[in-house]
Amino acid sequence: MRREFIIFIFGLFGVVSVFPQQLPNWRGKWEELESNYSKDYEMKLNEERKKLYIKTYFDLGKEYYFAKDYPSALVCFRKVIELEKDNSFQEFTQVCEKFLDEIYKRLAGQIEKEFSYLYGEDFKRLKSGIEEILAEVGKSLLEEEKTQEDILMEQLQDELSKKKKDIEKEKKLMELQLEKEALEIKHQIDKFIFAQKVKNLENKRKAEEKVVILRELYKKGNYQEAIKEADEILQLDPVNKEAKKIKEAIFSAIEKEEAKRRQEEELEKKKQEEERKRAEEEERKRKEEEELARKREELNKRKFKAKIDGMLKKAEKALFNESYRTASELLQEVISLDPNNEEAVKLWDYLKVKLEQISNSPSTNIEHR
Repeated sequence: MRREFIIFIFGLFGVVSVFPQQLPNWRGKWEELESNYSKDYEMKLNEERKKLYIKTYFDLGKEYYFAKDYPSALVCFRKVIELEKDNSFQEFTQVCEKFLDEIYKRLAGQIEKEFSYLYGEDFKRLKSGIEEILAEVGKSLLEEEKTQEDILMEQLQDELSKKKKDIEKEKKLMELQLEKEALEIKHQIDKFIFAQKVKNLENKRKAEEKVVILRELYKKGNYQEAIKEADEILQLDPVNKEAKKIKEAIFSAIEKEEAKRRQEEELEKKKQEEERKRAEEEERKRKEEEELARKREELNKRKFKAKIDGMLKKAEKALFNESYRTASELLQEVISLDPNNEEAVKLWDYLKVKLEQISNSPSTNIEHR
């Protein structure tokens, strides 16, 4: 039993001897970091390297913990806390401390259980001695771990130096290539500038020829063609003063003509408006006169009808009173004024019948005839 217990104690930190071989492949990560080399490359590299160490130890500690390899997990979590102690933001420390508390509890439970079973009353004394042994073993293991880390750091530093030299070499080659390309670009620019100067001279010559045509068109008042010619000149020679001047004069003349045309249109509109108002006024007066005439006619008709009606009533009264002479005069006057008056015609026919009857009667009074 004692032999098994000693194996258990040394196995608690046995993982350290194989820990570097269990680390993941760091080379790919470092190559990625080195590709972004700049002025602060070394500082960023150290920070990334430290973060990578911390993350690797933390992940490995969790794997050991969940695999119930508590001694190996304890070493990994203690390493994370040690690496993070100088950081302002300790990302994993609190989590690692919780894992360590749980590991200590489980290891302590296992040890107490084992020792109580083996040694009974001497457990406390043996426990104290074991704690001293563990402290010494842990210290030696940490020193060994640091030695392995230093070796790894030296290898990485050598690779970094070699990479720096390669980068400097590539930088010089790139600078030479850029200088060559710059000379080629300068040559192309000079060639383009010379060709542009030749083209500008040719365009100015053509523009001067067109200016003569432009003057003639302007003098003849052919403004639309003149504007087209001026635009073509300015395309050939954008700074041609005479073309600009003539074009401005054309626009000014067009604007004056347009203003004159608008003024004439306004005068014509004003004249038409006055004519319209005058016609409306005459129409209004005509309608008023017609209405007045209609009213007068209506009034005269009413008066005429009243007069006729009055004369017919008098004629009827005269017939009733057998004053046939009076009735005859009244009816004749009514028929002369209104020949189509049916009532007057009927009374006149009745009067003629009466007069015939009177003329045929020998005893009839002459006054009644």
